[in-house]
Amino acid sequence: LGADAGAVDLFDAAAVKAATEGHDVVVNLATRIPPSSQAWRSSAWAENERLRTEASALLADAALDHGAERFVQEALAFAYADHGEAWIDEDEPIEPPGELGGVLAAEASAGRVTEAGAVGIVLRFGNFYGPTAGHTREQAQLVRRRVSPTPGDPEAWWSLVHTDDAGTAVTAALRAPAGAYNVVDDRPVRRRELDDAMAQAMGVGRLRRPPKVVRRAVEAKAPILTRSIRASNDRLKAATGWAPTYPSVVEGWAAVAADT
Repeated sequence: LGADAGAVDLFDAAAVKAATEGHDVVVNLATRIPPSSQAWRSSAWAENERLRTEASALLADAALDHGAERFVQEALAFAYADHGEAWIDEDEPIEPPGELGGVLAAEASAGRVTEAGAVGIVLRFGNFYGPTAGHTREQAQLVRRRVSPTPGDPEAWWSLVHTDDAGTAVTAALRAPAGAYNVVDDRPVRRRELDDAMAQAMGVGRLRRPPKVVRRAVEAKAPILTRSIRASNDRLKAATGWAPTYPSVVEGWAAVAADT
């Protein structure tokens, strides 16, 4: 497609500045998400936190130094507080737990770009799923054994987005006004609906919930994954005309199963 790839140390200010020189837009999607087997350890998120604090700040600085038109920063829709049955729009503050607090710094970097007169964009992505995502493959293995990989109350809401739709949302952000936008499916689902969608896609029967002791252990170590998040994508759609190819995880997981 005509892109040039390069390797850059995102914690090296001079290297970041050199790599971004001459560009109209800087987009930071860098993360370091640990595998599920390590995600319960706070220390496993340390590098991811550095990316959202140090690296994001350096990239925003570089965008401002070069006079870039806009800066786009990745963030999290599931960092909102638990809202039960209520819909969540971007006016609600995010409340990440301590080990994910770096997302506040990342959003602040985008805000700093806007304050300087350019366009700062925050994309609050739902929980990713896609055929090449490592945690999606892990989930598929559990589903094939008819075990639910979904923590939390089965009646609680969860907002997701297929990785392909996340990509088109980043493109849409290149024409969006400054601000924060939820990047999620049109239709959030209850966790029991997510289990049913995965089971149907993988051609298995009803999924079994893990033993209560396992559920409690996971929920104690990763409480953010048990929140009820019913996020709306209306703002991004109205601002850019973006729409997800997969309206919900029902259609999205069917596509994942075909490629997994």
